[in-house]
Amino acid sequence: MVESTKAEKSKVVDDDYPLDRMLDPIGDRAMKDVPLPPRYPLTYKQLFTQTNSAGKTTPDMKLVRQHLMLEGHIEKECLVEIIL
Repeated sequence: MVESTKAEKSKVVDDDYPLDRMLDPIGDRAMKDVPLPPRYPLTYKQLFTQTNSAGKTTPDMKLVRQHLMLEGHIEKECLVEIIL
C-alpha cells in the first residue's frame, strides 16, 4: 500500500480542487495543517466528464486522484462503472 506524504497532500490542496470541502465552523481541528476532506462523495455527473474517441464517457482520473488523496468518498455506482 502506498502511503501519501504530508507534502503530497498539501500539493493536492494547492491544485484547483473544484468541489466543496467539509466545514470547521468552530475551529477545533486538532491538525490544522491537514487539508479538510471533501464534503460530499463524487457523483457520476462530476466524475464522468470526459469523452474518448469512441464516444464513451471516461472518468476524470485527476479528479479521482485528488478526491481520494483528500480522503473523499465515491458513490457506489461510480466505483462499479470504473471497475467494469
